[in-house]
Amino acid sequence: MPYPFGFSHGCPIKFTCSATEGAQIGGFSVRNVNATEGNIFVGVPHDCNRSIEAMTPLFGEVYAPTSENSFLMEECTNATDGCSIKQKFLETKLNLQSCDPLGKDNVSCFSTETNSSSNGTARFFSMRDLRRSSCKKLFSSVAFESVSGNEGIALEFERVRLGWWGKGECETRDSTCGANAMCTPVQTPDGSAGHRCSCMEGY
Repeated sequence: MPYPFGFSHGCPIKFTCSATEGAQIGGFSVRNVNATEGNIFVGVPHDCNRSIEAMTPLFGEVYAPTSENSFLMEECTNATDGCSIKQKFLETKLNLQSCDPLGKDNVSCFSTETNSSSNGTARFFSMRDLRRSSCKKLFSSVAFESVSGNEGIALEFERVRLGWWGKGECETRDSTCGANAMCTPVQTPDGSAGHRCSCMEGY
C-alpha cells in the first residue's frame, strides 16, 4: 500500500487485513487505492437488509464518501429527486438479486446534488446527509469515475468512492507533506482544515 495507507498503527489511514477479503476499511473490502488522485474504492455488495447506520464506518476522521457517488436506497418515505431504478432492471441487466419478489418496487438514487443541505456543491457526503434521505435501507451504491481525461464517465456498481485527507493546513507544521511533495488543501466534510500530499515529478 502506498503512503499514507497501511496496516500498522503508525499509518495515517490504517486498513485491517482479512484472510478472505484482503484489505478492509470499516469492514468493507478495499478494491482499489489511488493515492495520487486521492481515492479509495471499496466494495458495497447489494444487501436488501442493510440499514443506513451500517455505512457509518465509511465516514472516518480522514476519509468519507465523495460527491462522485450515488447511493441506491430502499423504503423511502419521500421520493428523492434523483433517479429511480426498477428492481427488474437490477435483476435482469445488472445481475443483482431483487429485493422485491414481484419486481414492482423501485430503488431510489440519492446523491449530493439531490440533497438540499449540500446544494450540489459538497465535495463529500456526511452521515447526516444519508439520515436526511427519508430512506431506511441502503441497497448498494454507484461510484462515478472519469475515463480518458474527462472524455467519458464510468459507472461502477456496488462501489463507494472515498476521498481522503491529512489533518491540518498546508504550509504549517501540521502538514504531513515531505520537502519534495506538493500540498493541496482539502475542504473536509466538517469544515476543519485538511490537505493531501502528492510527490513532485521525479520523486
